[in-house]
Amino acid sequence: MPVALRSFAQRVEDLAREFKSVAGSNMVIELYNPKPDSEDRMRRSSTASSRSSFSSGEQFYLGLTVSQLDRKQAIPAVSAQRERLLEYDSRAPIARVATASGRCSA
Repeated sequence: MPVALRSFAQRVEDLAREFKSVAGSNMVIELYNPKPDSEDRMRRSSTASSRSSFSSGEQFYLGLTVSQLDRKQAIPAVSAQRERLLEYDSRAPIARVATASGRCSA
């Protein structure tokens, strides 16, 4: 994995942990590193994460799915090009599933 992408993925994880530190037991974070023919790959396929590829052809996933009861919101591909907006992009789906109507202006 390119160093820049590894650093960005770590930033995404760090932000999720910051949200968790505020939410406490109200939030569960699950990280998946899907390998071919694995249970994680099957779980990933049931979420909205999009598959991306390195120039070598190797595939990877970097997405976010937020769910609460029957409500689900996703960012299928978290993009390093939107790093400045990462907190906003991540907060919006959390706010949407946390509201009764599933809508939020965050």
